[in-house]
Amino acid sequence: QPQNLTVKENEGATFSITVEGTNLEYQWSKNGQKMSGANQSILKITSLKKNDNNTKYYCIVKNSAGEKKSDEAVLKVTWPSSIVYHGNENTGGKEPPAVTIDSGSQVTIADSGSLYKTGHTFSGWNTKKNGNGKPYKAGEEVITGVVDINLYAQWEKVQFTITYHGNGNNVDKVPSATKHLYKSEVKISSNKPTRIGHDFNGWNTDSTGKGLDYQVGGKIVIENDVNLYAKWSEKKYTIQFKNTNSNVSMQDISDQIVTYSKNTLSFPGHGYNGSDWEFLGWCPSDVYDKDNAYNIGAEVEITEDKIYWAHWKEKLIVVKVEAGGSHSLFLKSDGTLWTCGYNLYGQLGDGTTTNRSTPVLTMSGVQDMATGENFSLILKTDGT
Repeated sequence: QPQNLTVKENEGATFSITVEGTNLEYQWSKNGQKMSGANQSILKITSLKKNDNNTKYYCIVKNSAGEKKSDEAVLKVTWPSSIVYHGNENTGGKEPPAVTIDSGSQVTIADSGSLYKTGHTFSGWNTKKNGNGKPYKAGEEVITGVVDINLYAQWEKVQFTITYHGNGNNVDKVPSATKHLYKSEVKISSNKPTRIGHDFNGWNTDSTGKGLDYQVGGKIVIENDVNLYAKWSEKKYTIQFKNTNSNVSMQDISDQIVTYSKNTLSFPGHGYNGSDWEFLGWCPSDVYDKDNAYNIGAEVEITEDKIYWAHWKEKLIVVKVEAGGSHSLFLKSDGTLWTCGYNLYGQLGDGTTTNRSTPVLTMSGVQDMATGENFSLILKTDGT
């Protein structure tokens, strides 16, 4: 019987058959069709081509006793077949080496080797660059075919994570982490964390604030995992000092700055050196409140910007003295009249005739006075 044969392209093949008998006639057929001139027990075929692959041959032998058909023999023709790998826009690395092997041979598809593409992962191979061809997986076993195979690396974008860190926040939670594809333009979360005694100043890629700054609502292009740390500045409170009395010449007092962690204010001096006014204290209002008045050197904790007002009381001094025959009148700076002495004729003006050994308050709202032997003259601020 003729035997199956495997030969390379452009080579020849020989089939033969052995039969005992006399006056034998031979007829070879190819794929069921008689071959012209193929009338010997040996069939020689030359210069085989790709289209001769998988052709089938048999021989019919006959004589006067009859005829007999041989078994079919299959002719396989092989030729060099290649698998070529392409990086397909890889960033770096090298493609696996091309494989050249006889057609019809089994080949294992290579992995990505050293190929890489920034921001992407390798997902396999495809006969089309855009992935619309036939896919192949690394490690897959394939049989080489009629044509060379070009395989293009397929890449999938990597998902990266933006993680927010409170970096000391102690009230509100930080925004949740989010995932985004490579090269995505992402808007920074509008949620702000809170930290007591501090102001939130945006985000930074370094916990110490030495990295890149990003503001709430700003945009970032994702190229890798991003850690964003809240930036904080300690709250500062400004303390101003003002005067309620234009008649008092205070020194200029600079604003004081205290912080959340060092928030104790020590009240400064006022710098007034006169003798006409008495300092009552610093108050957080321009209306005097003795329960909230602080003396120089007193300390108070500050939790917000403040204005403290200097409050004053005019010192009471005697601005005029008049003496009658046996009585005296004293006018103080606050317009009060004080009298003492002999009062038989009511010259003290207190509505009695009682003598006074020490000055008593007689009336207020006085702007001037004069005395006689046994009388007194009073001019009030209302002109009476």
